Amino acid sequence: MDTIILIVLAGCAVCCLIILLKTPNPQKFSLFKHPDAASQLRYVMAASFYKKKVMNKSEYRVFKVVESEVSTLRRGYRVLSQTSLGEIVGSDDTKAYFAVNSKRVDVLILGPYGEAVAAIEYQGGGHHQGSAAARDAIKREALRKAGIHFVEVLDSHSNEEIAQMVRKIVKLPQAA
Repeated sequence: MDTIILIVLAGCAVCCLIILLKTPNPQKFSLFKHPDAASQLRYVMAASFYKKKVMNKSEYRVFKVVESEVSTLRRGYRVLSQTSLGEIVGSDDTKAYFAVNSKRVDVLILGPYGEAVAAIEYQGGGHHQGSAAARDAIKREALRKAGIHFVEVLDSHSNEEIAQMVRKIVKLPQAA
């Protein structure tokens, strides 16, 4: 009986090895990217960590205006910052999903039932450097397909203009 179990286990191991060797890019398996939990814990225990700001000063200004306006409207909406697209959109296409999974939106407005309603991107003075325009195009398209508003806030927008954008998103008349 023990011999049969040993043969079955060996056969499973050989099958797994064959599959791994025939895979063109073994890096796509999370096994290779992320070691087991025990290894991860060892890495974390051996490293030092420090706090980082979630947003820069300008992004935080936008966040505070959006948060204040949403709170004032009292409709059950919530505001989050630096939220991963992988948490708010999904796709059955694995490549498409991984293309957006780790990208973040600066400010996210959630509806009263926890659904993503709008992603707000702050476009500061140095925003369009490098591949920023391409990253925003990817975000914009994924959000559009998921039915989530994509709102760009420019450095030149006043607090009142940002508040008006929020009121438009939640489809309420402007406050007096």
